[in-house]
Amino acid sequence: MSIIQIITTWDPQNLMTHAPDDEYDYEAKRIENCMIFVESEEDLSERIKQVFFEQFGDDFTKSLEECLKIAKQIIVSDFIINVKVNNKKIYLIEGRKYKFKFNDPEISFNNMIAEVMHIHWIDEDNGENLFYIYVREQKEDYLISVDELLEINNAF
Repeated sequence: MSIIQIITTWDPQNLMTHAPDDEYDYEAKRIENCMIFVESEEDLSERIKQVFFEQFGDDFTKSLEECLKIAKQIIVSDFIINVKVNNKKIYLIEGRKYKFKFNDPEISFNNMIAEVMHIHWIDEDNGENLFYIYVREQKEDYLISVDELLEINNAF
């Protein structure tokens, strides 16, 4: 599933029986764009509520608790990679492009735009959080450790 699919299935405005399949694309994209700044499930639920209130005004009547259920569903999804960079929790979306800044400025793909790939795991021996990125500019994929990262930013 994707954020768009989760939001469409939720159908908070009960529009999907009469609306096109892309009815909630705008709201889902706004939620995707904020994921890198989200610090917790509660934070995401507040952002979801804000996005829908800004779009639908008083017609949006879902409670914060209902938004929290959706936030939890998003955060535990297979397409979300939970990493910690400089003691800050970051939720990355598989397939999305980010700009990665590494501790070592000599890394050839430092500050380049890269797509987060689906393959990620935590090394059982040392607890290291690892995942692959694909750097289009170099047409290469790289295995990186969260410990190597200085910061991550959206690439748009």
